[in-house]
Amino acid sequence: MDYPPTVKGHSVMPSDLRNAFSACDDMHDAYPTRAFYANDSPYFIESTESNGLKRAFRLDEENGIQAFPVSTSPLLIEDHQSADPSGSAIPKPQEPHRSNFQNIPIVNDIGRVRCYPVRGAHIRSAVLTPSTNLAHAPECKYPDSKTVLADSYEPSTPTSRNMLNSSSLLSPIVINSQKPSVHSSEKSKHALVSPLTYTDPAKAADSLTVPCLPLTTHIRLCLCGELFSYDLNSLQSDPREIIKLLECTGSERGNWMVVGAFYRRQGNPHAAIAVIQSMLEVMAHHGISDNELKPAFLLLSGCESDLSKLTRSEGRITVHHQQKAQKWLQKVYGGMKDQSDNIDIHPEVKSTASSYSRSDSDEYLRREIQSLRDRLNHQVGLSAGVRFAKRKLEESYNLERATRRRLEREIRCLKAERDEMRGR
Repeated sequence: MDYPPTVKGHSVMPSDLRNAFSACDDMHDAYPTRAFYANDSPYFIESTESNGLKRAFRLDEENGIQAFPVSTSPLLIEDHQSADPSGSAIPKPQEPHRSNFQNIPIVNDIGRVRCYPVRGAHIRSAVLTPSTNLAHAPECKYPDSKTVLADSYEPSTPTSRNMLNSSSLLSPIVINSQKPSVHSSEKSKHALVSPLTYTDPAKAADSLTVPCLPLTTHIRLCLCGELFSYDLNSLQSDPREIIKLLECTGSERGNWMVVGAFYRRQGNPHAAIAVIQSMLEVMAHHGISDNELKPAFLLLSGCESDLSKLTRSEGRITVHHQQKAQKWLQKVYGGMKDQSDNIDIHPEVKSTASSYSRSDSDEYLRREIQSLRDRLNHQVGLSAGVRFAKRKLEESYNLERATRRRLEREIRCLKAERDEMRGR
């Protein structure tokens, strides 16, 4: 595809072009380009004959006007493809660039004789025959890419935006080393995450969204420099496995507390106590003071209270758990001092307190007696089962002994018959 010539000059109007090219009476039309050049006003002109185009190229610059082919400049080629032939100041909508050099003709093919169409069915097509290719056709002057931007350039105008797209043909790619990449922090973050890590699908959403609560309970652990997530729903009733895992990963107090609270919520206070006590041992090894472990003491007290409720029928065990719960609470809030020496107690109050103490001791003794009776009944049942099993074993033993003796007698009889048969 060939392109029409273009002209440039300072403050040139279409009427000035017609006056300047009066000798070229076959000039058909002129319309402005979309780009601005320094101190110039370029226009595209169309002619009905090739002779008129040649005469236009030979014009001097007496009127400050210069003509040259469009095909000599990639910028002008792009401007011509996106220009509005109607002369309107509003350019036609331009499709997005797929490639900056997509619309530039091949250098070796420019020397061919081609015809390009002009507007109007009654006008003949003009023929432009360059004598040389793009590399050897600078007889005509064309604007330098450095002078494309004018002093009054504004990025907000449509013409300036087209200029920016056009100048990208010759502009180098500038890489600002001071601005880090947008995804550099994300890449460094994911470099530490193990491929075995299980993440919640909600975390794959946009980072600007408000994070929602997870549907399942997970804890984050780090082992050998790899981060992974542990699902607490897969915990076993025996806490030794998770305790060993927490010790190997050097977990903080938060993970220990979450595991202990999860066991307590699942109704396994024994496992919760084992986890929290292991945490206390680890923290004591690292020199953590008791003042920083008060939440763990409160959790232990709650677990002991749960055990006392579960063993309510067993008096001594219940009291033991209650005492432990009280001990952990005293570690948090401190023990109460006995102020009985400094308070004057009336005899009536003393007698009431003594009666309360006697009733409490009687109730405690009754619970102890009932507990001993229950244990005795349980042991009696066990002994009865043992005696029954013993009788069964004795019966089977007697049966086996009788069978063995019968077989021995049969063997002796058979041997005697064999000896008789041999004697005959």
